[in-house]
Amino acid sequence: MKKILLALFILLLLSACSTGSVEIQTPPEAEEKAMTQDPLLITGDVLEPLVLESSIGEVSIYDVLQDAKPKGEEITVIVEASDGVMAEFSYEESDQVMLLHSKEKGWHVSAPNHPPQTGIREIETIVVRAKTLTSEQSSVALLSAEEVLKIWSYGDLFMTPGRSVVIEEGTAVKNDYTTTAYTRRNLIPLSDYVEEGTTLQLYSRDGSVQEILRDGYLEWRGNKADYLSPDLKTRLPDIFGVWGDAPSIRIDHIAKRVLQHIEEEPVMLVLVDAMGWMQYEALR
Repeated sequence: MKKILLALFILLLLSACSTGSVEIQTPPEAEEKAMTQDPLLITGDVLEPLVLESSIGEVSIYDVLQDAKPKGEEITVIVEASDGVMAEFSYEESDQVMLLHSKEKGWHVSAPNHPPQTGIREIETIVVRAKTLTSEQSSVALLSAEEVLKIWSYGDLFMTPGRSVVIEEGTAVKNDYTTTAYTRRNLIPLSDYVEEGTTLQLYSRDGSVQEILRDGYLEWRGNKADYLSPDLKTRLPDIFGVWGDAPSIRIDHIAKRVLQHIEEEPVMLVLVDAMGWMQYEALR
């Protein structure tokens, strides 16, 4: 009788444990939602940067990039993991690189026909890189008075070696506890490309022109670029050109004059610099 009661007790105990475990299990839909919150940024030389926030099943990177609309020629694709590991492969061959998401690997790629180095896990960013620019493509140009020193596509700017800098973002206080936040950034010193003693003018896409210091930096910002002052405290966003020893008379000096006279008589405007027309359009 004792053996029967003991068996019944064990059976009830197992049943209770089983019931309890079922009650605390995470529902499949909640688990799926939790594991697909990792944002994946697609940027660089694209017309429309994308952020993927949910699982899209298994899809080729080539198909995903169609919505971002890559720009330029000789395009490659760079996938970057959260730990800084990267892999670069041809855009044309990206139809064989499958993008997936899982709880264990985060965003990752599967490419059985590619070298194993393509199989990056925990991807945070996909950068499109155009090695040859088209005439209408946005880029960042560095000019001297006599020549073009450097033209970066945004994908090129992402891959340009720079200087690792720790920037203090601010200090917060709560309940007498203090925390200071920092970010580690890769900045490109203009002094690596411009000779000492050169005066520089910075051209922004909002039409503004400003004098800047040679000791400042360029910073990649996805499909944009910013200028940072030498003390890292001043940021000039969305720039497209830096001109060394530029002419004293600029397009913004005569833009209003031209627009006034064009209402009265035909005007011929001769642009002799590489950024004049874009600057003229921005100032209209």
